[in-house]
Amino acid sequence: MGLNRHRRTPADRRIPRGPGHGHRSHRRLARPLHGPVLAGYGIAWLDAAAADRPDLRRMRLLAGLMFLGGLGRLATRATLGRPHPFHDVLLAVEVAAPFVVEVAARGSRSADR
Repeated sequence: MGLNRHRRTPADRRIPRGPGHGHRSHRRLARPLHGPVLAGYGIAWLDAAAADRPDLRRMRLLAGLMFLGGLGRLATRATLGRPHPFHDVLLAVEVAAPFVVEVAARGSRSADR
């Protein structure tokens, strides 16, 4: 029983899968981590941007992390295929946000002079 515990059952065969989602074990491992990580990431963005003078160093760090997430999404797409159309929207945000933060930081720096 131990080696066959991940064998597909008849119920599993009825579950429709999109492109790139042939194996489901990665979902079981990652699902409990997504909520707390994304909540902490969102709180970090809000904290960095909430002050009268936003902390540009932290915002750049967070934007860099977001860009790395976009690179990971691109790598996943290249290896497993296109998982869902909404991932295209997320990819666009993850790639564009660091550039938006940098343009805003430069605008803020030039306004301070």
